[in-house]
Amino acid sequence: MKGANEDVASGNSTEGQFLRCWVKLSKELHRRLEAELAPELTESQLNVLDVMLMKNGDWTTSELIEFLETTPAAVTMILDRMEKHGLIARTRDERDRRIVRIAVTTKGKTAWERGVRIREQIAASCLSRLSAHNQRLLVYLLSKAAGVPTTAESGPSPTAVTV
Repeated sequence: MKGANEDVASGNSTEGQFLRCWVKLSKELHRRLEAELAPELTESQLNVLDVMLMKNGDWTTSELIEFLETTPAAVTMILDRMEKHGLIARTRDERDRRIVRIAVTTKGKTAWERGVRIREQIAASCLSRLSAHNQRLLVYLLSKAAGVPTTAESGPSPTAVTV
């Protein structure tokens, strides 16, 4: 009979099985999302647009960094690419020229809407492997493991996004 340490080392523990499944699903979701969003958008850019469209109005880079779990240099690089492709526009603040305001353009909003549809289609495809009951159960259990309330428990709340 195997001991608990042998299960962990072999990856047969509950934790090991969870991690194997999580990594496989995460890679599949990322691969499919990148492929279907291209060439107009990347997953990171979609995540930035998600954050920017949480509120009406524009953002500063500093405000965005608070929500995006990455470095200021990475945020700047993503924003540079997004501006180059017309997804966002940067303007100097009229009251304080040191401040640069960032806003989503019409093209950016259209790209975001397309990206959200694609992301939801990919999620639906993955969830279609489960019954409706098991889909709800999976969402419930993942929300508990992540410490995130489900929509039924409370309304959506802004959270950090990894880009």
